Amino acid sequence: WENGKCIVHSGCQSLTAALPSLARQCGVELADLVYINEYCGGGFGSKGTVSQTAGIAARLSRKINRPVMLRVSRHEEFYIGSARGTLQGRVRMGFRADGKVTAIDFSVVQDGGANGGFQDAGDAAAALSIIYQPTAMRYRGIPVVTNTTPRGPQRGPGQNQIASAVEPLIDSAARKLGLDPLEIRKINAVDNDGKVGGNQIPVTSAYMSNALDRGAELFDWEQKRQRSGDRNGSKVYGVGVGQAYHDCGRTGYDGLLVLTPDGKLHLHSGVGNLGTYSYVSTTRPAAEILKCDWGSCVVHQGTNTRHLPSASTQTGSNTSWTMTRTNYVAAMDALGKLKEIAAMDLGGAPEDYDIGDHKVFSKENPEQSLTYAEAAQRAIELGGKFSGEEPPEEIHEITKLAVAGIAGTGLVGVAKDTLRMDGDVPALACGFAGVEVDLETGEVELLDYVAVADCGTVLHPQGLGQQLKGATVWGIGMALYERQIYDPQNGLPGNIGFEQCKPATYLDVPSTMQWSAVDIADPQNPVGSRGIGEPPMGAAAAAIVCAISDALDGHVFKRTPIVPDMIINHIAGREQSNQPLQIHTA
Repeated sequence: WENGKCIVHSGCQSLTAALPSLARQCGVELADLVYINEYCGGGFGSKGTVSQTAGIAARLSRKINRPVMLRVSRHEEFYIGSARGTLQGRVRMGFRADGKVTAIDFSVVQDGGANGGFQDAGDAAAALSIIYQPTAMRYRGIPVVTNTTPRGPQRGPGQNQIASAVEPLIDSAARKLGLDPLEIRKINAVDNDGKVGGNQIPVTSAYMSNALDRGAELFDWEQKRQRSGDRNGSKVYGVGVGQAYHDCGRTGYDGLLVLTPDGKLHLHSGVGNLGTYSYVSTTRPAAEILKCDWGSCVVHQGTNTRHLPSASTQTGSNTSWTMTRTNYVAAMDALGKLKEIAAMDLGGAPEDYDIGDHKVFSKENPEQSLTYAEAAQRAIELGGKFSGEEPPEEIHEITKLAVAGIAGTGLVGVAKDTLRMDGDVPALACGFAGVEVDLETGEVELLDYVAVADCGTVLHPQGLGQQLKGATVWGIGMALYERQIYDPQNGLPGNIGFEQCKPATYLDVPSTMQWSAVDIADPQNPVGSRGIGEPPMGAAAAAIVCAISDALDGHVFKRTPIVPDMIINHIAGREQSNQPLQIHTA
């Protein structure tokens, strides 16, 4: 605590979205809270907002008038952290002779742990409805509370679990119908006329068929499909395709920027930093609207003392869609003010002016112009809405505090996103996997993998590639390694570290993983972008599970992860160690 302000350092997926709850935890007003969160570290759903540990540390610090650090060890995290919800279910699917899904009957029981968990079951049902576009569907979900650790959202909650559960059944249907696994998916692929959920909400755009075609080309599906079942000693080759979805769009948040008298464009980003640097890439549209060189831009993030606007939580793969729109509307506000100032000083109407080369100029006489630096200085002199001293009424209280902090420093562009958003904004991904299954040891080796995103306009190719590859590693873990084990008597976790809950490592991934994107703009985002962070994980897990099934003549394990003893038991004709409705067992 310092001068009546509470200063909190914490890793969180979000930044300004966490401020109201954090202020309540600390017992202060928003204006008296300093939140420093430059780097999140791992989050993936469980750190969408600040945990109660921040408030505990703040209250203790106030009591003793000293800084307080509260640390949670890895061992403790496995007890009190937020685990992924477990789904046990049954699905029946009907198909036409051409492979079109006509009906889905899906019932599921969700283990919500001690706190009831997240909405995994409902999200799983929504994923089935959009990926397969059934003519009719019935869904029944029953959440239960169990004497186990708390559950919460984890990367693609519900959607990623159901992808690895149902995609192998699509392959089973393809076998019975005499169809190629790729073709049956293309027949049911969601497009711009797609609907999602019980209310049949339309999608803003979807190009899953394009994604499947692109992935098949990169993977060389036709050739590798011919190798299915090939033996190499004790190893058998198999290929698989996986698809996954997550809803990824929000609206109603604020954008904020300032053009200063030194000619710099200051972009204020209120989202967190998950390591993907999307807090930067989502500000680029503002620079492009104002035709500013990127070298003349300064991005502000990491703490609310840098005057950051109200932003969404950085969860649900929504940052790309949501925050590009906020930066767009802020830039359009600044553009309008530039033209107004030029019209006031140089004559004519705002619509008589255009921008370029860091100037606002007359369309008729380009020599008649103001530099951005000159316009920023004039904004300060004019005051009012131009310099941020009169912010819009509709913006959030957090944004009003941010505007107050920069008022009078230049030309302020600030606006709330009220752009059109009709329907569901889908993040869609598919994956293609080639594996070798060792029939003697039960080990699975992933030899080839291709990931493809349908996420609208690509904002940052390198960043997207890392998202797809990182999510693939998570999918490998879901398919082959990571499982939750609890003592059936007392509910205590058997996994209390990475020794018992092994994530995939460099040794478990192919030496190279290819990726691509459809890169077709979404019509309801002026920038064209949609999110993608979560579904590539489910697509990877599903593709690997399908590839294992393909190597084993279509056998479906109906359980993930698929560990070596499950494969050995199947090959030997022995019963599995777990019964169909047993969960959290080795």
